[in-house]
Formats: sequence, C-alpha cells, structure tokens
Amino acid sequence: MTTQRGLLLWALIVLVLSAILFLPPFVGLADNSDYARAVQPVGLLPDEHPRYFHAFREFRLTEAAMGGLRNLLFPDLENELGYVSSQMLLTKAALLLNDGFRRWMGMDVSLFDIRFLGGLYIVIYGAGLALFVSKLGAKRPIARLLVFAAAIFMFCDAGYVLYFHSFYGEATILAALLLTAGSVAWCIYGDPQRKLPLLLYYASSGLFVSAKVANAPIGVLLAWFGCAILLVRKDRFSRATVLAGSGALLLFSILFFSAAPQWMKQVNQYQSIFFGVLKDSPTPVEDAAELGLDPKYAALRGTHGYMPDAPYDIYGDAFRRDVYDRVSHADILRFYGSHPGRLVEKLRVSADASVFLRPSYIGNYEPDAGLERFSFTKRFSLWEGLRKRTVGIAFPIVVAGFVCYLAAFAYTLVKLGRQPSTSARTKLALCAVLLLLSTTAMQWVVPVLGNGEADLQKHMFLFAACFDLMLLVGAAWIADRASARGVLIVCAAALLLPAFYRSQSPESAPASAASGIRVGDTVQLGRYEDKPLLWTVLAKEMEGYLLWSRDAIAAKPFDAEDESLPAGEKARSYGSNDWETSDLRRWLNEAFLAGFTDEERKLLNAAALNTLVSAPRVDRKQFGDQPHYWSSIPRDAEQNYDRAYGRRASEVVFLLDAQQLVRYVSMRGSSLTKANLQGNATPYWVRTPYAGSASMVRIVGEDGFVYHRDAAVERIGVAPAVFLRSDASARSGSGTAERPYRVDGPRLP
Repeated sequence: MTTQRGLLLWALIVLVLSAILFLPPFVGLADNSDYARAVQPVGLLPDEHPRYFHAFREFRLTEAAMGGLRNLLFPDLENELGYVSSQMLLTKAALLLNDGFRRWMGMDVSLFDIRFLGGLYIVIYGAGLALFVSKLGAKRPIARLLVFAAAIFMFCDAGYVLYFHSFYGEATILAALLLTAGSVAWCIYGDPQRKLPLLLYYASSGLFVSAKVANAPIGVLLAWFGCAILLVRKDRFSRATVLAGSGALLLFSILFFSAAPQWMKQVNQYQSIFFGVLKDSPTPVEDAAELGLDPKYAALRGTHGYMPDAPYDIYGDAFRRDVYDRVSHADILRFYGSHPGRLVEKLRVSADASVFLRPSYIGNYEPDAGLERFSFTKRFSLWEGLRKRTVGIAFPIVVAGFVCYLAAFAYTLVKLGRQPSTSARTKLALCAVLLLLSTTAMQWVVPVLGNGEADLQKHMFLFAACFDLMLLVGAAWIADRASARGVLIVCAAALLLPAFYRSQSPESAPASAASGIRVGDTVQLGRYEDKPLLWTVLAKEMEGYLLWSRDAIAAKPFDAEDESLPAGEKARSYGSNDWETSDLRRWLNEAFLAGFTDEERKLLNAAALNTLVSAPRVDRKQFGDQPHYWSSIPRDAEQNYDRAYGRRASEVVFLLDAQQLVRYVSMRGSSLTKANLQGNATPYWVRTPYAGSASMVRIVGEDGFVYHRDAAVERIGVAPAVFLRSDASARSGSGTAERPYRVDGPRLP
C-alpha cells in the first residue's frame, strides 16, 4: 500500500509540474550571465540569446558536440572557465533524450530543446518529493492528506519549478535536495533490510554536494548522517556501504571545494570583503585595517566583483598579494565574530532576500509571447506571493522557526534521557532533524560570508528550500498530533499573520502644528479628467509639504522613444530612462498641470532635486562615482544612492525617486502598493533608472516590490508628487479662493 501511495503521489506531482512548465505559453528563466560556465563545456552555445529579458526554449549545439553519440557525450572542448558541476551530467542526459527524439522525428539535431531538461528534472524532483511525503512518518490519514497538500502547495510553486527550464545550478540543487530528503525519510521509516534507500542516499547526496561549490561544506554533515543510519541498520552490507559512502562523500566534498576555479574564488572573496564587510560600514577605513588591508582599499567599499571600470585590476598579481593573500574567509568570519551586530544586520538582509524563490531581475517568457521584456508568470505562484508578504519580518520569522525547533529538540533529548529504551528510529529521526537544522543554518550564514550581498536572491535559494522543508516537517508533526480544529486554526494563523502585520500602519506624525497639516493627511488639490485629485502628505521639508498622489492617476509610458538613437534602431522603441528629457516629465508639467487653477499652481513650490542617471548615460552625470545598485526589496532600494551617478534639476511636478520612496514611505511602514482610479492594483513609475540599461526604469509592482521595465511600456501607472508651499495655511473643510484645497484626516498610503 505504501509503494502504491508513493507512486500515486509521484504521478500527481509530475502532472502538476508538467502543467506549470509545459502548458503554453512557454515559461522558464532568462540567463543572468551564469549560463556560459554551465553550457560551454557540454557543447552548447552560451551567448546566442539576449540575457535577462526572456527565457528561451532552443539552444544551438557547437560543431564539436555533433556527429555522433561520442561527440555529444564527450565533445572535444576545453572547459574555458574551469567550472564543474553535477548539473552537467543531467544536461548531457537531456542532450541524449533531445538527440534521440529529434532523430526519430526527422528534426534538426543541431538544436537542443530545454524542455527535455525540464522533463528530466520533473521526474527526479517529483520522485524525491513523493518519496519524502510518503515516508515522512505521519500516521493519521488526515495528517498525511494535509502534509501532501502542503507539499504540493509549497514545493510545486512556479518560483521553484521555473528553474527546471534553465541552466542554473539551483535546478540540480533542488532536485537533489528533495531526493536526498526522500532517501533520508526512507532510511528512517522504511524496511531496514532494503539496500536501495542507503544507495539512493549516497547517490543523491553526491549529486547535491557537487551541484555547486557552496554546497561542498554540507558534505561533512551528510557524511555524518550516513554514519548515524547505522542506528537502524546493523547488517554487514550497511556497515560497508556507510564506511565507503561517508568516507567518499567527505573526501569528495573537500576535493570539489578545492577544485573551484581561481577566478570564482577571487570574485567571491572580493565580494565578501567589499560588498559584504565594508558595504554600508560606518568605519570602512578602520574595518579594512582590522581585516589586514591597506586603508586605501577602503575606497572600494560597496563595489562588487563584476563592476566595469574598476579602479584596480582585481585579477592582477598586485591586487592578489594585497587583498586575496591577506584576507581569507576565516578572517571575515573572525571579523563578524567580533562585531556580532554587523552579522545580525547581514542576516536580516539575507532573510529578506530569501522571500523570493525566483530572481526578480530576469524574465520568464519567450520574445514570441508578445509580452514586454522582463515579464513574470503568475501561474501557480501563491506560495511565493505569501513568502514575499513577509519581507521586513522575515528575520524574526526565521529566528522563531529555529527557536521552536531547538526547543522541541531539547525537550525530546530530555525525554530520551528519561526513557533510554526509545527506538532507534526515533533517534535517527532526531539526527535527521539536526541535519536539516544545521544545513538550513549554514545556508543562512554562508552566502553572505562567502559572497557578501551580491545576488542574494539567488544565493539564498537553498536556504529558502531548506526552511520550507522545516515548515513542512513541522506541519507534519503538528498535524499528526493535534486535532483537526487545531490544525485549521494554526494554518489560518500562519496564512493571516503577514497580512495582519501589513495592515498595521503607524500613527501619523505632526508636520507643523501651526499649519494644521500632518504627515498622513489627505489633501485635495487640483483636478485630472474633471475629477478632484487626492494627495497624501509624506513629509515636511525645506521645500514645503511633500504631497504624493494617493492613486495612480493614469497609465502612460515613461518615454515613448529614445530620440538619441538612430531612426529604425530597435532599441529606440524601448524609450529612454533619462527623466530630465522624458515624455512623462513634460506631460506632468504641461498637460497634467493645466488641470490646476492659477491659485492652485501658486501654492506649488519648485524644488531642486537629485535624479540618478544610468551607467550608459554616465556622460550626463553631474555627481557620483558608481552605478546605482538595484534591489527589489523596498527598504534597500536606495543602497549606494549617495555615491550613484546623478544630476540636479528644478522640479515642479515629478515622480518619487528610490530614496524618497524608501525614506518617506517604506521606512515608515506604509504600503507601497497603489490602485488606479478604477480601484485595481497597478504598477507605477519611479523616476530612478535601472543602472545597467539606457531604457529600463524602476517601477513599483502590484505587490509593492521594486522592479524595472522599458520606458516605452504603456500600462505602468503614474503617481505624481509635488511640494505644497509650507507657508500655505490650511484648515479642514472645503477650499476657498484663498485656500484652494482641503485637508482631511490622517490616511497613510
């Protein structure tokens, strides 16, 4: 019965995953520049497609990979970047499936359809998830049903599954992780006489450890747990397998970590120092000296290893002697050990980054889908949406999760001490919980220690998956012991907690007692399309009261066409992200402003404001020495703002920029989401450009996170802002000729 139930679960999981990945239109993940190191050694062309914007189905094989089975499996190619990963084994298996199918159908064998790789991952991942759920140990039927439903809801989310249509190592990590988790559950609760569970454990562990260099340290934990399996397996075969398997896994982990390419070690080390320890440091010179660096290198604080025009050759011999040979990851660990507050802050940033399952800076659709660049699919992604609602409270949630597990673990150990006759299965289950806790904790700390804050959304992927496993195991434990009513109450509380937290708004702060206007007040001023405009008072500044439109008043392109490019060039149609010359700025200060009466316009104050410029337009900068780094998490959207390229200009009607959005809205606990005049949630423009593009402009999405879109996109909302003169007295009630506006009570956005 157990085997039949497992096969049924596997079939259902495969069906759900197939619907997500294979139903039209095609969805996947675009290349963020990581594809090259994974596909070049297996004979695929890495740079054939534009990166970041779109996912692609087909990739072309090099000549070295064609001409027969031997060439396909062992192409005569030098591994240019020296990158090795177990994902290459799965890619080659998919290449074989693709080649066989295309030959059978008489199709072009020089093309590889990534859906064969996606299908292979689905089979492996589905098997691991089904095995884990079916062997988890829940005894009550209602508990098994709830655990299975939770597993489908969480681990079949598109945020996880989209990786299968990509060449990212995270796809292999996820499939191997669930297969390892399934084999662990099988070893605990399965027949101790069967050999397959033990063999599967070591095979999946090897696949997992070698999927990415950062996984290698986990091999030590996996080798230890292999030895613990002898608690329930006493036969000669098991002892020999554990001795050989754990020894090989331990040795392999060390060798695999040591064999990482030098360039990768150096760039990771660079980022752990300058985009980690020194990033946002209040005392960069002192911190650099404490690490053992020449203080002159403190100027590199906040820079990452892929910055163009870096002031030093970070791969040169001089830099290697001065930096890489002097500061090791052990030194970085010691630094955080002596500055625990700094480590806690990094862990907060890491926890917030982990709420994303898929990177929010790469698209999911093909160009042929007819959607704008960087479009995201929303199919079967409710779990990721719920996770994202915890941004800002992710750190206490993670801490609470660990505290609950450790408390339960300690209680069980005390109970074990009083009942020495506890079964071996229970002891092994405790070891499995310790393995899960240790792996999750390691993955919370290692990314920022080993790579700083660079690409944290992607680097926190394994932590996110492990923490979700913790939630699933905890849910299984509760469901197997609580009443049905209790289970429903716990589930409802878990789902509603983030929503409840988000619904709490801070008290409005007084802006000026004399004027009667307070931060959070709603001001009625001006009209658009013959409807009164409502504004929220965000702050009292030297320029006056900063008012922000309560709703997105219209949907318009930021800039319809980039006139600086030659006529007929495709990029011209993407528009320009230069705010000062944009169509939207002109419209706001002409057609939109015409909806204000002369008296109302006299109440508006022109203000000199900084506006950032993107790296491709660096020739227009008036200040700044580096591009503006991007984050989709609102409270981090202004990082390195004070050093970013920018210009200063006089503004009357404008859009908020990243810094204003953070300081006046996000940091005050207010929601960034806005509705259009019809009451529907809508994205809206921010006047800050995306640093790496001449056309991309930052927007706030319907979910309140910061993304970017081409300036010419027409569906993005407009939420204008103005400064109301601070000497304009106000009173409640209707406006008059002397006071052509009205103020209502506090109503934060």
